[in-house]
Amino acid sequence: KVFELANKLGRSSKEILQAAEYLEILVKTKSSILSNEEVKRLLNTLEKEDCFSFLKNISLIPTNYLVDNIIF
Repeated sequence: KVFELANKLGRSSKEILQAAEYLEILVKTKSSILSNEEVKRLLNTLEKEDCFSFLKNISLIPTNYLVDNIIF
């Protein structure tokens, strides 16, 4: 779910929802479920600071996250 990913990344659900919208991932609420592929896409994009110039105060996420095993 969006809120679970947000909690594990130390980000708000709103940030994850905005990133998902940017990537055209169809989620509507913080309770929406994300597939493993969607999580991978979000993590990959969140690592790229220039992709989120429309958001304020976004920092880079370290690249040592495992997605398939859900260890962040």
